Amino acid sequence: MAKLDRLLEEGIAAAQADYKEQSEQLLKQVVNMDPGNEQAWLWLSAVVEGIEEKKECLRRVIEVNPYNSTARSGLRYLSHLREGYEYMANRAPWMATHEEFESTLSDIPERPCLRCGASNPGWAYTCNNCQASLESMDVKEMVREEIRRQQASSSLFRPWASAIFLDSKQAFAPEVSLASYARSVMVVTLGAIAGNLLRLLAAVILIAFTGPGQFGPVSGRLMTAFITDQALLLLGALAVWGLLGVVTRTLAASMGGMGYPRMHFYLMAVAVSAWTSVAGLVTVIWTAIAVLAPGVSPALLVALASGLLMFYAVTLVGEALHAAHGLLPLQETGIAGVVLMTAVVIYSGLMAILPLGMQMALFRVLQVVLMPVLP
Repeated sequence: MAKLDRLLEEGIAAAQADYKEQSEQLLKQVVNMDPGNEQAWLWLSAVVEGIEEKKECLRRVIEVNPYNSTARSGLRYLSHLREGYEYMANRAPWMATHEEFESTLSDIPERPCLRCGASNPGWAYTCNNCQASLESMDVKEMVREEIRRQQASSSLFRPWASAIFLDSKQAFAPEVSLASYARSVMVVTLGAIAGNLLRLLAAVILIAFTGPGQFGPVSGRLMTAFITDQALLLLGALAVWGLLGVVTRTLAASMGGMGYPRMHFYLMAVAVSAWTSVAGLVTVIWTAIAVLAPGVSPALLVALASGLLMFYAVTLVGEALHAAHGLLPLQETGIAGVVLMTAVVIYSGLMAILPLGMQMALFRVLQVVLMPVLP
C-alpha cells in the first residue's frame, strides 16, 4: 500500500505542476494496481488526452462512488462538447471545485474578455458576463471544421452501421452534438423508411425464388402493401420513440441521470431508427434462409429473429442511456430490460384478453415489424 500511496501522491503532484504525461503514467500504474481507486481515476481524467478517454475515467469514478459530484459535473461538461472542440477540455474545468486542484487553477492569470472587458478565472473558456468565447481560434479552420461536421452528420449510415456491430462510440457518442427534436423526428422517419425498403427487398427475393413468374401479377398488391406498411411502421416507430423516451427518461432521472431531455430523446430516436434498420436486415436474412433452406421450421426462424431483435433492442437502449446519462452499466441494462420486458408482457396480455378482431390488428402491427411485405 505504501508504494500505491506514493505513486498516487506523485501522480497528483505531477498533475498540479502541469506535467501531464508524467502524471498519466503514474496514475495509470495506480489504477492498474487498484482499479477501484476513486482519486486516481478522477485525477487521470484531468491529464489524459481525448474527450472519450476523459469520459471513461469519470465513469470509472462514478462506478466506485455514484455520488461523486465532481465526476458528474465533468461528464455533464464533456457531453456537450462537439467534435473538434477537445481543447476546451484540456484544463479540466470540472476539477475547479476539487479542493486539491484549487491552488493550481488559481495560479492561472485572469483572462479579460475582448468583447465586454470583464475579468474571468484563468481556467474559464467563456466569459461569465457575456458568454463570449475566451479562446483564441482560427476562424477559417473553424469554418472548415463546421463544414466537415455538417457533411459527416448529413447521413445516418455511420450510426446504423455501428449499431449493427454494437459499436456504441460510433453509433451514439458522435451524435450527441446534433441533438434536436426536429432531427429526432427525421431520424425515426428515415429509419422506418430504410427498414421498410429492406422488408420490400425481402419480399422481392421471396417472390423471385418461389414464384418467378408471379412478380408481374402481384406487383400492384406488393406496392400497396408496401405503402400501407410504411404508414403503419412510421406511426408505430414515432409512438414507440415517444413512449420509450418518456419512460426511460423518467427512470434515468430517478437514478441520477444527467442528460438533458433534448439529448435523451434524440439518442433514443437514433436507437429506434437503428433498431428498425436492423429489423429490416434481419428480415432479408430470414427470407434468404427460408428460400435456401426450405426445411427449416418457420417457427424456429420466428423465435430466432425475435430473440435477436430483443437482444438488439435491450443493447441499443442501454447504449443510448449510457451516452446520454453516463449511468452505471447495470442501471442502463436494467432500465432497458425492464422497459422492453414490460412491453412484451403488456402485448401478450392484450393478445389474451382482447376480442379476435383487435387481436388481429395487434398481430398485424407485430407482423409489419418482424415479417417481410407479402402480396
